[in-house]
Amino acid sequence: MVGELLQKQIFFEYASQLLPQTRPFQGSMAYFRRHFKITPAMEQAFKNLIREKAPDVDMADVEADMDFIRLRLKADLARRIWENDGYYYMLLGEDNQYQHALKLFGEARKLAMLN
Repeated sequence: MVGELLQKQIFFEYASQLLPQTRPFQGSMAYFRRHFKITPAMEQAFKNLIREKAPDVDMADVEADMDFIRLRLKADLARRIWENDGYYYMLLGEDNQYQHALKLFGEARKLAMLN
């Protein structure tokens, strides 16, 4: 389902519509990540756009993936402001596997010194 939304550029289109609402949050990526929220009204507008542009998408799937959809919208907005740096900062900041891997680098250094 997300792949279809990406293919039809629905995230891109909606993020472009939301961009003016991000102006108060554009001071820094960290500030944006902490303080900019996708509101229920924004979610509803995004769902309406999906119904319009991709009527074959099962809205139950959309509901099930709303956490990822909110994150992806926020990352796409950050890409418009800070290019790919902002995009990956938002996505990886919420990626549990990535965050766990970062914590393991110190342990890997210790293991490498055992030889």
